[in-house]
Amino acid sequence: MKIQDWTFDELEQAAEAGDADAQCELGHRYEEGRGVERDYRRAVKYYRQAAVQGHAGGCVALGDCYQNGHGVPSDGDEALKWYRTAADQGDAKGQMALGWCYEEGCGVPIDTVEAIKWYRLAAEQGDARGQQILGRRYEKGEGVPEDAEEAVKWYRLAAEQGNAYGQLTLGECYEKGKGVALDAEAAVVWYTKAAEQGNRRAQLELGRCYEDGIGVKADNDEAEKWYLEGVSEKQRNIQLYVWLFDRGNEKSLQRAVRVLRMAAEQGILYAIRELGNCYLYGKGVEENAEEGVAWYRKGAELGDAEAQCRLSECYENGTGVEQDLQKALDWLWKAVEQGYDHAEFELGTWYEYGRGLVQMDHQEAVKWYRKAAEKGLYDAQIQLGLCYYEGVGVEQDVELAETWIFKVINSATTNILVTYADYFFLGWGKVERNYERAVRIYRFAADHGDAYAKRKLAYCYKNGLGVEEDHEEAIRWLRDAIEHGDTYSKVLLAYCYEEGTGVEENPEKAFRLYQEAAEQGNASAKERLGNCYEFGIGVEKNFEKAVQWMWEAADEGNRLAVEWMEKLEDDFDDGSFDRDWS
Repeated sequence: MKIQDWTFDELEQAAEAGDADAQCELGHRYEEGRGVERDYRRAVKYYRQAAVQGHAGGCVALGDCYQNGHGVPSDGDEALKWYRTAADQGDAKGQMALGWCYEEGCGVPIDTVEAIKWYRLAAEQGDARGQQILGRRYEKGEGVPEDAEEAVKWYRLAAEQGNAYGQLTLGECYEKGKGVALDAEAAVVWYTKAAEQGNRRAQLELGRCYEDGIGVKADNDEAEKWYLEGVSEKQRNIQLYVWLFDRGNEKSLQRAVRVLRMAAEQGILYAIRELGNCYLYGKGVEENAEEGVAWYRKGAELGDAEAQCRLSECYENGTGVEQDLQKALDWLWKAVEQGYDHAEFELGTWYEYGRGLVQMDHQEAVKWYRKAAEKGLYDAQIQLGLCYYEGVGVEQDVELAETWIFKVINSATTNILVTYADYFFLGWGKVERNYERAVRIYRFAADHGDAYAKRKLAYCYKNGLGVEEDHEEAIRWLRDAIEHGDTYSKVLLAYCYEEGTGVEENPEKAFRLYQEAAEQGNASAKERLGNCYEFGIGVEKNFEKAVQWMWEAADEGNRLAVEWMEKLEDDFDDGSFDRDWS
């Protein structure tokens, strides 16, 4: 009898007697809540008992717990340790997990070559997921030479084991004739195998084949059947959205909208909401905010929490509907009452910043951030961490702040965090520009040594964005960024010396800083250095050197240097070149 069929009592007895297989199985049951109330701590206990005996499955499962923070604090180093223990035993799952650590930088610096090494070891043992990943690497030329035929080889191995994604990608190779002879009928065969396993992209590709008669007789009813499967509520996923809209041509956008409408008319909430997005942002249809709101309202009235949250935003901003803050708050609360994490986070921002009809209340803000953060919402974890970091709404606790923020970023890098701050600084995509929030995030990253964040913080102080204008504070952050190796901060500090902003004007020092940054390869510094030689800023005028540095900067794509060189050429061509280079 398989251990999975053992009773709970049988497993407990065997586990207490030191049976590692039983310990691992008990851990799985507690982690999954299978036949017993879910209890991550008990799961960790049993996984650890198995792992210390060298049980590979226990090692991988314990590593997963450390990676996900299930029953133990999230700890990339510990996860790595246990994954490596399993991988060194030749366990394919451990090798895959270790490969993932090197790919994502979990407990180690990102190392694509090392990641591929471990994926390959797993793939060569017959691990279908490893084979599929290796195929993708060869197809894209990521970490290995691009080789379509080698990609097909690995996709086929995965596909023949029943790996749905391997079947999908093998189908794509046959349809495009990439690494294999073009064969539309073979493409349909593999799309069908993957589609019948529930792979959403394969279902949509198969629908397209039936609609357009690719590799199969055109059949609109069959096309509609597979389209509806692909966009059904159970299949909602960001990859689906990419399939619908990332084809890069108007025909594919229009097809996507048609598929969404088909599903929306069947009452599929995901499709109703996404159709609202299409109209609001003009994707595949003419932009029509009122129509977008109408679809959001339909989804909201059917109880879709995300549609309720979107409708709230429309009422708050007066998008496609007359601004009504009370209705905005009412719809937001409906989504909150369903436990929708994004709505809880939004409500937190209403309280933190005193938005709409809500009075500023930092403690209430923290309450809602915490609810969303505990559900794993990226934004909320960062905001809650910042509240602890600054003592806003809670007693200041730097250690707890780092615990929350480092749930979403690896302790070795703050790149993800500063990118998040950039969204608020620039107002990218759907994110509304918010300098104050950007400054808060930059400050946390800067305090943890991120040079780019220090530079951005300096820029904010220099220009009074999200903080009071303070040129001396800007200079302090620039110098700190330079000490952490940020070359571009040298350019900005040099400019401050050139114009006397926050420091006493000193053209000679400005020139030296430009020169240092230029010699380190910074294109902006090269352009400024050319400017110094042109106008004699901190150095004697020198036509040849000005041209030399401008040429280098232009060759690296610096816009100002390109314009300077073009103007110079025009001056020579029309005979109007009359600058004094003495």
